[in-house]
Amino acid sequence: MALLKLSSAICSSAFALGVAPSLPHAASTSSRSLSWKRSSPFHGALPSTVSSPSGLPSSVVAPRASQATGVSAEAENLNEKYGTEGVKVQSGEGGLTKVVLSGRDGSEAEVYLYGGCVTSWKAAGGKDLLFVRPDAVFTGKKPISGGLPHCFPQFGPGVIQQHGFARNVTWDIASTQNDGGSPTLVLGLKPSDYSRSIWNYEFSVTFKIVLGEKKLTTEMVVENTDTKSFSFTTALHSYFRADVSKTSVTGLKGCKRLDKPYEDPANPVEGSEDSFPLETKDGQMQCFGIPI
Repeated sequence: MALLKLSSAICSSAFALGVAPSLPHAASTSSRSLSWKRSSPFHGALPSTVSSPSGLPSSVVAPRASQATGVSAEAENLNEKYGTEGVKVQSGEGGLTKVVLSGRDGSEAEVYLYGGCVTSWKAAGGKDLLFVRPDAVFTGKKPISGGLPHCFPQFGPGVIQQHGFARNVTWDIASTQNDGGSPTLVLGLKPSDYSRSIWNYEFSVTFKIVLGEKKLTTEMVVENTDTKSFSFTTALHSYFRADVSKTSVTGLKGCKRLDKPYEDPANPVEGSEDSFPLETKDGQMQCFGIPI
C-alpha cells in the first residue's frame, strides 16, 4: 500500500503524486491536522504539479441542486440513516444538503455534500475560523467559494478545468460515528459519466473529517481502482478568517514567486522574495513592496 500523509499547522507543502493500480490495495493518503492559534492566522494548501489527460467538453455541466426550502426529503432520509451523537444532516444554503458536526465542548463544523466542502469551523465559544466569500453561491452550479474546497485530480490550471472536478460534484456519505466525543464524517467520491468525460480513470476517494477539541482533522485517501496507472494533484484550497492588519508571512526569502496581476491575470509576472516578509502596510498585504 503506497501511502502519503501530509500534515500542516502553519505552512504549505507541495507534493506530486503518482498512483499505480491496486495490488490489491494501492492508495495515496493525504492527511491534514489543522490547529488554530489566534496569534498566528494562516493560509494552508497542498499544491503539487502533474498533468491530466483530457479537456472538459462544452456540453458537460455539473449536476444541479435542489432549490427547496426547509428540510428536504433527502436530508431527512440521510439524517435517519447517518445521524448520530454530534452528527446531523440538514438542508443548508440554497437547499443544498449539509452535515453539521457538534462537539460536546460546544465546537461545531459544517460540511456541504456538494463539493465535499467544509464551510464552517468554530472552536468552543469562538468565532468561525474559516471564511466563505460574501459572493459565494450555493446553487450546485459552481464551486462554493470558501472554507476548505477540494482541488482534485488537478491543482490549478492544466489540461482539464482549473482545480479539477471534485469541488463541483456531490459527494456521498460513507459513514459517521462519534468516538470519545469526536464526531466524525467520512465522505466518498467515485467516478461518474461527468468525471469520466473530464478525466477517464476509475478511482475511489474518501475524505474524513474529525471535529476535536480545538482542532479539525481531515484525511483524504485516493485509491486507484483502474487497470492502468494515473497521476494526480490534490489540495485543500483553504480559506482562513484572519485580520490582515495583524498578519505577516515569513520564511519566503529567496523563493520564486509568480504573481497574477488583477489587471492582467493571463500574463503572470515572475519575481523573487529577497529582502522582507509579506506584511501589511496601509491596510494591504505587501509583496515586493506591491499591494496584493
